[in-house]
Amino acid sequence: MVRCNRWALRGAAFGAAGVWLSATALAQPGLTGVGYFSGGLSQAYGVSADGTTVVGYSTGSSGDRAFRWTDPARGGMGMQDLGVLGGGASSYAWGVSADGSVVVGDSGSSSGDQAFRYAAAGGMVSLGTLAGTTVSAAFGVNADGSVVVGSSGSGSTERAFRWISAGMVTLGLLTGGTSSSAAGVSADGSVVVGLGARPAGAGNAFRWTSAGGMVGLGTLPGGNFSRAFAISADGAVVVGYSRTSARERAFRWTSAGLMQDLGALPDGISFAYAANGDGSIVVGRSTLGLESHGFLWTAAGGMVDLNTYLPSIGINTSDWLLQDATSISTDGLTIAGNGIHIGAYEGYIVHLPGPACPADFNHSGTVNSQDFFDFLTAFFALAPEADFNHSGVVNSQDFFDFLTAFFAGC
Repeated sequence: MVRCNRWALRGAAFGAAGVWLSATALAQPGLTGVGYFSGGLSQAYGVSADGTTVVGYSTGSSGDRAFRWTDPARGGMGMQDLGVLGGGASSYAWGVSADGSVVVGDSGSSSGDQAFRYAAAGGMVSLGTLAGTTVSAAFGVNADGSVVVGSSGSGSTERAFRWISAGMVTLGLLTGGTSSSAAGVSADGSVVVGLGARPAGAGNAFRWTSAGGMVGLGTLPGGNFSRAFAISADGAVVVGYSRTSARERAFRWTSAGLMQDLGALPDGISFAYAANGDGSIVVGRSTLGLESHGFLWTAAGGMVDLNTYLPSIGINTSDWLLQDATSISTDGLTIAGNGIHIGAYEGYIVHLPGPACPADFNHSGTVNSQDFFDFLTAFFALAPEADFNHSGVVNSQDFFDFLTAFFAGC
């Protein structure tokens, strides 16, 4: 089993559906480094759906340690060391729940590398391994932290798993497959995506549901390999990369069955690592010459380099080379990733400018009865854009929060 296989190959015009009345919207636009422990290195791999919390790992005096970061400038705790499992020396955080309260990853332990689930009340708890395997790692968690996905293996044997409080179960293999690993899960925990490997270096991104099992998503034309890294909150959009003609290209797959090539920066290769709540915005990494650059993609603007896009909208990136973008909030206004900052490798979080008025649901420029009717339509359809407070689920609190914003006007 390969450690950190979710990121084995790690390194626009902007328009998001929905409205914003959350910590993300309250955050001033800007770029912030998350810092590091004593080793001068941090890597950020997850941001919460509400845009308040970043997780990853940082090198310290005792080795690599999983961290949970909240912004001290907004009353947060900064970088919190999540510790290790008993007998372990290092730990790594790969995913975080919608509100930032649950973190998942893997840690060394007296029993070998183990997937963990961390919550403030119980600390870091091992999720164990699948029967017949010895090591595991957790790469994704659903909105409320109740469903965790990852892989468990021994030697060359590796199986995707889905964990709930009752325990860990395997998701199986693709037809003719040799191994599998799960990387992402929908907000409600019902849809899982990842990689189903096949012999001779072939493989397919997969999408799993309890009703349909594991289904391969195919590849871009001319390819024999694809891998899924993430899924939108509603489970309808999958992102990852596909290898074609010896070049890797980021893709966006929709439930209509279309796998779209998202392109690359000039003369580069690309990998899509995350999508916002409805899958309309994608972030990842693309090469530009000999450098890796983080990108943001939308249908309207295509792929843009964060190193040039952010300054164009007034965000200062001096002293930074943003090498990738690994995660994005539900509303698409907060991105986390990694870069080189004054000579050190450091994780970052960037808050993008939001709309002038949260209650302007249809972005017409004014708040009126049409916004109210459009919100109700989305709300009763349980559409992702009705998740007004970005909790990861559509519920009555979204309705009350929208009403508060609506009657407050602009």
